[in-house]
Amino acid sequence: MILLVNDDGIAAPGLRALYRALRAHTRQSVLCVAPASERSGMSHAITIDRGIAVAPRSEPGFFGFAVDGTPTDCTKLALDRICPEPPRLVVSGINDGPNAGRSLFYSSHSLARVRWRSRPTSRARVPARRTRSAGGTRPRSRR
Repeated sequence: MILLVNDDGIAAPGLRALYRALRAHTRQSVLCVAPASERSGMSHAITIDRGIAVAPRSEPGFFGFAVDGTPTDCTKLALDRICPEPPRLVVSGINDGPNAGRSLFYSSHSLARVRWRSRPTSRARVPARRTRSAGGTRPRSRR
């Protein structure tokens, strides 16, 4: 099984495209666990002030879980509670835009991979990858 996570939210077009591509090219099951809404830039945030709702999302050609929490909450819940077995691969993305320089530290997209790699030794040998679109579709602020 492949675990697919992101920070752009369960409805992100890149997530759906990557889900379909992983299923088609690997012929393995893919489990998607992503925030219910876009949560970019929250890489070190965890939810501690309330419960976290998890809702299944099923539609033709896609199945996943929408988590009312941060990307870190999603990754931790997936690894500790949702995955029926340890994943063979953890993939984060497709991120909308680049993560470079200082933004890499705050990137939930990048941290999902790190969170997996920091799991106990028995799981740390599983590869983790992140993906992104080069240009992104979000408007950039001019500062």
